[in-house]
Amino acid sequence: EIYTLHIVGSVRMCIRDRWDAATGAALAVFHGYTHVVAQIQLDRNMLATGSSDGRVIVYSLATMECMYRIVAHESGVTTLQMNERYLVTGGSDGLVKLWDAQSGRYIRTLCEPCEAIWCVRFMDDICVVLGKRHGRCAVDVVSFRPPALYKSTQMGEQQLGG
Repeated sequence: EIYTLHIVGSVRMCIRDRWDAATGAALAVFHGYTHVVAQIQLDRNMLATGSSDGRVIVYSLATMECMYRIVAHESGVTTLQMNERYLVTGGSDGLVKLWDAQSGRYIRTLCEPCEAIWCVRFMDDICVVLGKRHGRCAVDVVSFRPPALYKSTQMGEQQLGG
């Protein structure tokens, strides 16, 4: 059976409803927010939300329950992306952080701090970060692999040991 879902936000500090597009019926209301939800990401059976207070809440769409809550940033979450393995968040604190998408466990900060983080996008274990550093637009391309596996070169990063 194929059906379409719509997730709708609300100024009532909740993700208003999960709707079945075929019938228009609300399937769930996700609560737990104290500030505006500005970021939202779906991946398979998970919904990640980021709010202006720096919190990220991840829900299971299979059970309609909260999987975990994390205080990801000191101030608002400005961007996020997730897949079944990773969650990447960027905040108005200028940091980009990598998390385990299943547990919410912090893995590491991905790049040097910026004045602002506007967007993160990743595929496999490579992440592109768009932000503002030293008054200029900065685009960083970073790996999820630990920095100890890399050395700096004039051409960028080069993997050590194979």
